[in-house]
Amino acid sequence: MDQQNLRTPSRQVIAPPRPAHATDRYDGPTFLYRLYDDADRLLYIGVTCNPTSRWGGHRKDKDWWGQVARKDLTTYPNRSAALTAEQETIAAEKPLHNVQHNPLSNLRHVHLVVSGDRARKLEALARSMHVSLTGAVLHLIDEAHDPRLAATDSDPDMDEALRRARTSRTAVTA
Repeated sequence: MDQQNLRTPSRQVIAPPRPAHATDRYDGPTFLYRLYDDADRLLYIGVTCNPTSRWGGHRKDKDWWGQVARKDLTTYPNRSAALTAEQETIAAEKPLHNVQHNPLSNLRHVHLVVSGDRARKLEALARSMHVSLTGAVLHLIDEAHDPRLAATDSDPDMDEALRRARTSRTAVTA
């Protein structure tokens, strides 16, 4: 064994204590709250010992807060019981804006079904965005000057892609 390793004192790393929050010290009656929109869809489920203060925080930092039309409170004897109920309730009721404990929050793809006038408007918007973006990209390509490319032969695949894009832009705008 290396002599130097025997003489090197071991270091113990101790993490600094986490700052205490008021709710960490409180273990009295605690509320589980449900927030609903005007169509009675469940928006959010949370736990607090002070609903007024908690909802004031949501009002400041949640973009969905303006949708809240109804609030329901359930009282639990202590914070631990409320937190357990919160986890079970979120998993069972799947509110729209909860991330933690919510199996729906893992979804990465959303399929939207629209029809009628909304579908036509959405299609027109998509077409307009496609034309604008295609035009902007082609403008950047046309205006770009790269001296490194001037000395090499042009790339036939790139030429074909540009030709298709220009044809597509003309066809869509017509």
